[in-house]
Amino acid sequence: IAIETAWHVALFATCYRYRPLVQLSKTDIGQRVITTIQKRVLPQKVTSWTLPKNNFFSCQRTVVAASEWFFFNKAIGIPLWPTKVLLAGWMNSKIEEDMEHPNGNVFRRLSTISTRRRSTEKKE
Repeated sequence: IAIETAWHVALFATCYRYRPLVQLSKTDIGQRVITTIQKRVLPQKVTSWTLPKNNFFSCQRTVVAASEWFFFNKAIGIPLWPTKVLLAGWMNSKIEEDMEHPNGNVFRRLSTISTRRRSTEKKE
């Protein structure tokens, strides 16, 4: 769940900050792709878009970022899913290895450090 949350938040923040599809549309290849999509896929006339009366959705940049997030999530997120599953499995095996080692447990090491500090403070 943490990997998915990090993926979605980072992707939306990247789309909001850098606007990758807008940047891509400024290139020659991007212009050709957009005109092809407009001619073949999109309807000839889009009359209006209705958005809820909410400050979050009234910002044009947020709407563009949400559209880009949706596009990249479908274009990149679906093929990336097996990689995220493998990463979660790898992280789990590393955590299990740390738990098996006597000195590998992070929490045990922290408690040992704080116990040592307290014992040296009492001696002084």
